[in-house]
Amino acid sequence: MADQPNPMAGPPWRVLLADDDASFRRMLRILLEDSPTFEVVGEAGDGAEAVELAIALQPHTVILDMTMPVMDGDSALALIKTSCPHTDVIALSADAWESKKGPPPDAALEKGTGAWMDKLPTLIELLAMDRTLPASS
Repeated sequence: MADQPNPMAGPPWRVLLADDDASFRRMLRILLEDSPTFEVVGEAGDGAEAVELAIALQPHTVILDMTMPVMDGDSALALIKTSCPHTDVIALSADAWESKKGPPPDAALEKGTGAWMDKLPTLIELLAMDRTLPASS
């Protein structure tokens, strides 16, 4: 069996951070940029800015807080998924993810648990691998 392509072997995986808490975004940036695998290409402090930056920057992944000012996470998620179909969206929420209006995120993590920080880089890599696997016949 041939090895599958590894999207993490090439240029850094481009990530957009969207959270209204600047210190939380800074922590996410430090977490991700600790590895040469990821490049944080932008930061948004509200939902509308997250949509604008996602469209302009076309990142591989958007890490999206679901509770933000100006435009809530559900509305931002729907617009990002429509405008950037090749971008994965990881929803961050203070509560466990529940189905809400619009499309679901590609993945969701609950901020309140301590384990999410360990899981986030691996989750981004798993989503990236899923994007590169050939479609089954």
